Amino acid sequence: MIPITILRPAGRVALGACLLLGAGCGSPDAGVSVGGGGGANGGLSAAVGNATSPFLVLDLVAGTLRSAATVDDLATNAAWRTTSLVFRRVHGLGDDYFLGVFETTQEQWTRLGGAQPWSALSSAVVGSGAVAADHPAFALSYADIQAVVSAYAASHQLRLAVPTTAQWRFACAAGSAGAYAWGDGTDRATVAANAVVAETLGGTPGPRSVGALSANAAGFYDMHGNVWEWTSPGTGVSGGSWHDGIARATTQGQAGFADAQITDLTAHALIGVRLVLQP
Repeated sequence: MIPITILRPAGRVALGACLLLGAGCGSPDAGVSVGGGGGANGGLSAAVGNATSPFLVLDLVAGTLRSAATVDDLATNAAWRTTSLVFRRVHGLGDDYFLGVFETTQEQWTRLGGAQPWSALSSAVVGSGAVAADHPAFALSYADIQAVVSAYAASHQLRLAVPTTAQWRFACAAGSAGAYAWGDGTDRATVAANAVVAETLGGTPGPRSVGALSANAAGFYDMHGNVWEWTSPGTGVSGGSWHDGIARATTQGQAGFADAQITDLTAHALIGVRLVLQP
């Protein structure tokens, strides 16, 4: 197990620790489609603002964005975990926003222009299978995330960001009043179907492929466990991780500055991010 002093770079995290959508899943249905260029008053941001479909799909290879009425192969199509980012519309918390269906993966992060801090961590810390294209990016500092999304916005006229804590919790709960998106149950079968946490590791440490377990009622995967996720303004992380028990992965739970669990904005082996696309 990872002691709380294992950080990259040095720092300290004592890791402890909904939503109405416009449509369900189905096959992709192209709507708005625009290129990655454009001036400050046009390009992707303008297209996103006009999009009315439940999904937006950002092609990280072509640098194009399109809207989709449905995406029925989220559980099986590897592209959604590697070469594209899929965002789902969230309605019911003031202005609508588009949240990533998955935690940002290592290949997606690299294609966005990010470095690979996870590659410097020993397999003794995160497990021998932690580095993989469809596994969540981890050891990301909040400052690094801000730098990457700012650079991407400058070249693509598209605003990616870290979701606020309120946005994250609303999407995580998915309408549930319980401690978790599925309610309050913590029996082994329920947890194993929904969360990559210490109780479900099966003896093999480290993060798992994103989207390997059931999505919550709103269609978001890995909201509980796998890696902790940064929330804006960078004062805490939510959702728990593969290293932590299910009791720390509640919807409302957060590790952060307020309780001295995070002392700075440094990266940690258990922390990644789920991005939001801002209209």
